[in-house]
Amino acid sequence: MVNITGNFIVLLCGALFFIFPGVLFARFLSAIDSLSKKIATVFISIGFWVCIAWFIPLLHLPLNVTAFSIAGVSIEVFFITNRKKTTTKATGDKKLQLHHIILVAFLLLYISPILFITIPPGCDTAMHGYITRLIINNNGLPHSYRPILPVDYFGSYSAGYHVITALVSGVNEIYLRYAINLISIVVYPLTLLGFIFLLRRFFSEQTAIYTGLIFFGINNTIEGAIGWGGNPSVMAFGFCLFSFGLVTLAVQQASRATLLCASLTIAAIPLIHAIPTIAFVYLSVVGFMLLLFHYRDNAKWIITNTTILTALILLLLFPFLLHFKNDSSPELLSMIKKWQMEMMGNKAADNLGENMLITLGQIKYRIGDVLVILSGISLACMLYYKRGRAVIYPFIFMLVLYALILNYTYWVLPFSELLYPERVVYFIIICLSFFLAEFLTILETNDFAIKQKIKVYSIITTAGLCLSAGMVFSNYISPLRGNSISCNEPTTKEFEWINSHAEKDALFVASYADAGMWIPTFTNRATLGTHIHFIHLVQHINDTLNASKAPRYFFVTNRDKAAKTPIMDSIKNRVKVFGNEGVEIYK
Repeated sequence: MVNITGNFIVLLCGALFFIFPGVLFARFLSAIDSLSKKIATVFISIGFWVCIAWFIPLLHLPLNVTAFSIAGVSIEVFFITNRKKTTTKATGDKKLQLHHIILVAFLLLYISPILFITIPPGCDTAMHGYITRLIINNNGLPHSYRPILPVDYFGSYSAGYHVITALVSGVNEIYLRYAINLISIVVYPLTLLGFIFLLRRFFSEQTAIYTGLIFFGINNTIEGAIGWGGNPSVMAFGFCLFSFGLVTLAVQQASRATLLCASLTIAAIPLIHAIPTIAFVYLSVVGFMLLLFHYRDNAKWIITNTTILTALILLLLFPFLLHFKNDSSPELLSMIKKWQMEMMGNKAADNLGENMLITLGQIKYRIGDVLVILSGISLACMLYYKRGRAVIYPFIFMLVLYALILNYTYWVLPFSELLYPERVVYFIIICLSFFLAEFLTILETNDFAIKQKIKVYSIITTAGLCLSAGMVFSNYISPLRGNSISCNEPTTKEFEWINSHAEKDALFVASYADAGMWIPTFTNRATLGTHIHFIHLVQHINDTLNASKAPRYFFVTNRDKAAKTPIMDSIKNRVKVFGNEGVEIYK
């Protein structure tokens, strides 16, 4: 019954904060189809909460009361204004189509892993858990990482993902585990919807949906992030996609109101995760220049309103920048550079030509052969039907992205430490998707025999969607059922015992990448060996914790026993104070 209650509460809170007040802002988006408006409602609403969370502490207000009050007022305004409306103008075909049914089916498929998990995998996920716990403890953004870490400031690491998780939990630790599960899964279908929203600005709804499902589902780069807990970076990437689409819509319609909505979603990107933000900034500069060229008759409007948009974004980011502390020491930068090279799986070569080839090979590897072949076939068809001009803009973006990835060997660009190659590749996948979308458009618009058109279209979409479904199971459900990282069939009883019996200032020793990593999240106690982001990797951070108080408890799992981890030597001559379902605690 507790499981049902917990999931019901977080689903209810999720629906509340994902819809309100975004549904009010979405009214500013005119002449937009129904599906796009629904997607915009969710993204704008989440963007609002991510941004407003940094203003609430300035007013010295509690997060839970403030958030639920704003949501409640939004609901009241929504229903009052709806009653006053007499007529509504249709903005698109609301008839249910086959591609709508397929989209809903795949969204349910993407969310289905929630049925298989107790706690999601990933060492990073455990870190996101204790950051969310700190927000709940403080009923708002905290001022430090204590008692989890000896870090006396908060703000350098983006906390937007954690704010949303806290809100969905009702800012209540009782429902925290269910909120962590939900948000870690919802991030991926949310990013897919952002992808579809962007494609919809250039292609038909049917083409946008099928292309989004195929390219999002087949690639292993984006979905593979769930295995190590890279959910915030994927969420930020989804906001990048949506923001590109919303700004494009604003320019297409010359709508300042749409740009005002875009300020919320663009400002949310760095507040959710810094790494996709830098690639987004570089691409935005290129995109701005292309928009000026393409809409040169309206260049004055674009320049003026881009200036207003930039000012609004900086205003929304002001409280975050006020708390931000730059920890970019030479030692830290050197560590990050080494990490970037290891993530690409190779060392830098001695000459530029060889590095260019190595980088090209790594991009191909991360994109995958299926997407490369599919993109190549689509490109060849485009050239055959003389649609080569449609390639120019995506190709320009691909060149820029290639340069950003190649930069990992040289670090000549500003903020190179945040240009992680394996995540810049996300954006190249989007560029390639335009080739398939253009080819599907050729099938839609050219005067083929109807049987031939249906046959070709069916083969492409069926094969792509089947591969997409396979990737969902391989990347989501299989790892979650095995849960090879962090927790294997965890229970809450050991955490309940810690909460009831261990001292408030107790320090736990636990193995990395095991159930003990979740001790800070669910017990609010410090743990040696917990996951820490680079910017919080203070020199001798574990020694600092150890010096403050000697370790009092040792958290041992079946994995420790099987692998004979170092903790097994530490528990000799210790007293076992708890044992349950493969978990033992010694003092």
